[in-house]
Amino acid sequence: MGNEKRHSDRGIDQASPPSTPVTEGVGGWQEATPCRCGGGGYQNIYPVLNFQPKNGQKKRDPRLDELHKLGLPHVWLSVADAIGADAFLEMWRILDAKGRLTDGGSMIEAKLRPYRSYLRFQRNSYIKALKAIEMSPQQIRKALEKQMSERLSITRITHIAKTD
Repeated sequence: MGNEKRHSDRGIDQASPPSTPVTEGVGGWQEATPCRCGGGGYQNIYPVLNFQPKNGQKKRDPRLDELHKLGLPHVWLSVADAIGADAFLEMWRILDAKGRLTDGGSMIEAKLRPYRSYLRFQRNSYIKALKAIEMSPQQIRKALEKQMSERLSITRITHIAKTD
């Protein structure tokens, strides 16, 4: 590293040969040699741990808006926002499968809709999206069977597609 210097733009460069010959001696017994100018200081770097998007706003998961439209209580929306939509949906599915969460009054019982209501909401949104691209109820029925393994009557599909 004796002939290397740091450079903020190019990393480590090879130093150019000294303009005056290196003299023998130690410390103050050396002849004066010109110092190299331009080294030292901080490199042109930026903090590595920058988790905020460039516009300064947190990116929002669109599924959180779906949970809001579904009518979940504010506390559950806050939980979903805090832990993320994936973790919240997994938690919801598990809680729904376990049934009541009380043991004689020492545990808090939180009210939460059955997980199937979220699946129904997704299905209905899918039906409305297919209707928006002008698919017929018969085509929507086939798409539901193929994509979601769910069979609905034409009457039910038509009713769902009309609701808002």
